[in-house]
Amino acid sequence: AVYFRDCFKHAFENREKGKIKVSAEHDSEGDLIILRVSDNTRGLPGEFIVGNSGKLGTRLISQLTKQLDGELSAYNDGGAVVEISFRRSGKTGPGNSHLTDR
Repeated sequence: AVYFRDCFKHAFENREKGKIKVSAEHDSEGDLIILRVSDNTRGLPGEFIVGNSGKLGTRLISQLTKQLDGELSAYNDGGAVVEISFRRSGKTGPGNSHLTDR
């Protein structure tokens, strides 16, 4: 919900139309889950560093990622893309609790 609000507040500003796509997928073993939200906006600003903006929305997404012992990525690909990847609960193996820019 935070990401959608930010899309409408910032990214879709002064635009009549825009697209937001939400997807979830898993690897072939079903162990790694990837949640992805993307849009067709002007993209993330060049100085954007994932998990480091200090804004409430970014802090909430970063906290969720940490709770999932996951990895957060944000990059531009025809618009802004934010991904959270994490291992399914109950599966063995280390999670990636660090944040990365793509």
